[in-house]
Amino acid sequence: MKRTYYVCLIIISILFTGLFIQCSSTSKVSTENTATVTMVIGDVQLKETDEWKPLGQDAVLKQGQELRTGEMSQCNLLVGDSSYILIKENSHLVLDSLFKSAIGIEQSTVELRIGKSIIHPKKLLKGEEFRVKTPTAIAAVRGTRFIVESNPEKKMRVAVIDGKVELQKRVPALEEADDETLEKSEELSSLKKQVESEKVILTANESAEIDNRKAVEVNEAVAAALEEFRKLSIEEEKASSEMEKTEAETAKDKIAADIKKAKIRVSMQGLVSKSEDVKITIDEVKDTEKTEVNELEEVIDKGGEIVEEKQDNATSLTIFTPVKRSAIILNSKLLGYGSVKINPRPDVPLTIKVVARGFDDYTTEITLDDGEKKEISIPMTRKKLLHRERWKHNVGSMVSGHIGYYRNMVFTGTEKGILYAFNRDGKMLWQRSLSRKIESTPSFSGNSLYIVAHDEKLYSIDIRSGNIQWQKPLFGSLLFGAKPVVVNNTILLVTAYGRVYAFNKKGEELWQKDLDAGVYSSPTVYEKKLYIGTDDHSVYCLDMKNGEIQWKFSTDSRIVTSSPEVKKDTVYVGAYSGTLYAIDANEGEQKWIFKADTSIMASPAIYNEKVYVTSMAGVLFALDENTGEVKWKYNSGKAISYSPVVANNLVYMASGNKVSAINAVSGSLQWSHVLPGKVKTGPTVSGNDVFVGCANGELISLRSSIQDVMQ
Repeated sequence: MKRTYYVCLIIISILFTGLFIQCSSTSKVSTENTATVTMVIGDVQLKETDEWKPLGQDAVLKQGQELRTGEMSQCNLLVGDSSYILIKENSHLVLDSLFKSAIGIEQSTVELRIGKSIIHPKKLLKGEEFRVKTPTAIAAVRGTRFIVESNPEKKMRVAVIDGKVELQKRVPALEEADDETLEKSEELSSLKKQVESEKVILTANESAEIDNRKAVEVNEAVAAALEEFRKLSIEEEKASSEMEKTEAETAKDKIAADIKKAKIRVSMQGLVSKSEDVKITIDEVKDTEKTEVNELEEVIDKGGEIVEEKQDNATSLTIFTPVKRSAIILNSKLLGYGSVKINPRPDVPLTIKVVARGFDDYTTEITLDDGEKKEISIPMTRKKLLHRERWKHNVGSMVSGHIGYYRNMVFTGTEKGILYAFNRDGKMLWQRSLSRKIESTPSFSGNSLYIVAHDEKLYSIDIRSGNIQWQKPLFGSLLFGAKPVVVNNTILLVTAYGRVYAFNKKGEELWQKDLDAGVYSSPTVYEKKLYIGTDDHSVYCLDMKNGEIQWKFSTDSRIVTSSPEVKKDTVYVGAYSGTLYAIDANEGEQKWIFKADTSIMASPAIYNEKVYVTSMAGVLFALDENTGEVKWKYNSGKAISYSPVVANNLVYMASGNKVSAINAVSGSLQWSHVLPGKVKTGPTVSGNDVFVGCANGELISLRSSIQDVMQ
């Protein structure tokens, strides 16, 4: 009996131990958590594959996704089980990391790049974490409600309503530094430990500020020191003589001395210091901020809705306006001001009118189906008109490469070989000399820009700093605004000598191919094939993976600066003779041709089943994309050598010293604007902004619509 008892006891112990081990290991396994959109007001957008799209209520967001809010707009997120974030207007927030273990332990980090958010995390359990990052600081929650505000040009601010927040400054360059580099530099390693260890604790009714401009200077200084240290370490390893090694070591010692002399200052002890270090100052929280927190409490109490209660099966209409004082009138009955939600009868015509002092009246009609749920954001137009020219900047010499636009930044190259970067509002961010003239248009991927100068080199440049990441020699340059093409991890380009290259993003050559003909335009990628127009009266189709020729199509004259454009398995390309070809993209057989009045030098544009092509006689043609039949034409009076751009249902084109916008449907002139010099680039369009460069060195931003519209 005793033996049986002990055997059972041993078996139970083994089973219990195994179960304990399994549970322990399971608790360490984390899966990706989610965030749910519980409320959207006004213009709230989600970034998807480098494009911003409207964000709908009840959308489920994942780690890594970004959202932004416009004027008079806001959004509420439920992160995990019961943590809330209210994102205020003009904000940009990134869901940096969202994790949840098998036993429900949550670890969440969000990054507020700009704007203002009110944070109400759940009561944290042991092992749980909720952090809010800005470009210059990290706030770690200790069970609280607090406000985070960040403006790159001004200050980062944290205000605690109740509970505690642990705040430390952030130096992104040190976060991204690899362990090997830090191990080689005692000073940089010590600096990282110092930043991570020095923290302040904010309690209820306290706020803290960091001067973002000084913090950015610190970050840039650390980044520069790290980059220089890496270069010197490589030079030291490659050094063939003791003298070279000594020079590298001396330079590294100077960087260390700079850090020791506190030229790079990140001390948290600036709370009481009068030095010029980046410091945190603590003040009391203002009552107005507590009112904002009450707004968040109201959202939480109502499950994310601040309009009338949800009726899942009912027909619903939500109307948003950007002007709080605007009156919303439905079928002659005043519903309210600013934003309203109603449950109208289905299949009944509704006339919506919005009226606000100083704005044009807005009227629209709508009929909802049974059970349909619709949201309408009303654009309000002010009665006054704005100037067509938004800003301009003289870059010192002729703008010789087409203008690139990426991530709210504007890039252009000049005849003197200077590459410039501006923000959308015209502030210069950096400039980089490439020594020789730049005629190519930049292409982008991630944080990198790819461009070719007349020194016959392909450059990879960091868009944030303008630093050259790598450069590769080529046989020939890119002319007349031609650009590299980036597809996934591959960079493809064709030089003026007809040499086709494929590189990866590290600058390693994958393959090259000679076409034995001049190429003065950009290649086009479609369905893993590369289409190229050449000076030997040909269009080539190459395999993108290895450069092997799939087919070759002969044209009646040379192709100069007209790049092939592809849509629905059809290649459209213009020849110097004035012939526009439509070619089967798979077989290389002609579908149809169109004869213009004179040479075609610009690439065609395709939009809404039409092909828009220009001639050197100054005529813009709109053709049926299936037949080549002329739908309409517009004569600008000046030769058009740069490609038209279609956006906002308008065709934008540059001719002589003028930029024009033509209605894409009717062909009627919507507006034109005369510039101080001859236009040397095609128009680049983003939203309401139209960017062009002139022979006199001016980079100019124009407004497409000069009505003052709020959305």
